[in-house]
Amino acid sequence: MTKIMQFVTDGTAVAGVATNPQTALAFFQSPRRVAIVDLKQVSCGTVANDADWNLFVDYKDTGIVTIAELINPATTGMKRVFTTPITIHAGAIIQFHWQGQGAAATNVLNVEYEEL
Repeated sequence: MTKIMQFVTDGTAVAGVATNPQTALAFFQSPRRVAIVDLKQVSCGTVANDADWNLFVDYKDTGIVTIAELINPATTGMKRVFTTPITIHAGAIIQFHWQGQGAAATNVLNVEYEEL
């Protein structure tokens, strides 16, 4: 069953570590393995201020970067970003760092995932 976790930029900076609003923490952690199946970010209203995202696992940059325009449902036509889910080990600290904004704006990243 697909679930959604969110990460939100703070709206006062153009880069940083996003917060999970469900927990108010700057990470998500599951006791089970997680498969990230898709990412979506609706535009904050100004494309130049939409955030680009880096996936961090256990405080390490994975090298997986998503560009705002490639995860906006308006430009992707609701197609999935990933052809293969990203599997992350049980108990991992999952974070999303953002950057690439022309000016500070609040952005919301929806992470669709399944617990394995």
